[in-house]
Amino acid sequence: MSQDNGQSGQPPAWVPEAKVGACYKNGWHQLWNYPLELLLITIVGFVISLPSHGFSAAKEVEGAGAYFLSIFALAYTLLLVLPVGYGISFAYLKAARGEQPSVKDVFDAL
Repeated sequence: MSQDNGQSGQPPAWVPEAKVGACYKNGWHQLWNYPLELLLITIVGFVISLPSHGFSAAKEVEGAGAYFLSIFALAYTLLLVLPVGYGISFAYLKAARGEQPSVKDVFDAL
C-alpha cells in the first residue's frame, strides 16, 4: 500500500488560484457569510476607539489637567483600544476561516 502525498500525478480536489484578484474575491465571499456579525463587531470597535481620537484632539489643554489627560489616554489606549483591536482582527480571522465570529471574540483579549 502506498500513501498519496500529493506526488501521484493526480491534482488535488480543489486548488485555489494564486492571483491577487482571486484572493480578494475569495476573502470577499468568505466575509459575506457573516455580514451582520462583522458589522456589529466593526461598530463596537469604532465606538471603543472614539475616545482615544478625542484624546489626541484635546492637545490644547494646559497645566496639570493635560498631564492627567495624557496619562489616562495612554492607559486607555494600551489597556482597552489595542486589545480590542486584536480581538477584532481575531473575529475577522475566524470569519475568513469559515467559523462563526461573535462580539465575545472581540473581548477575549482583555
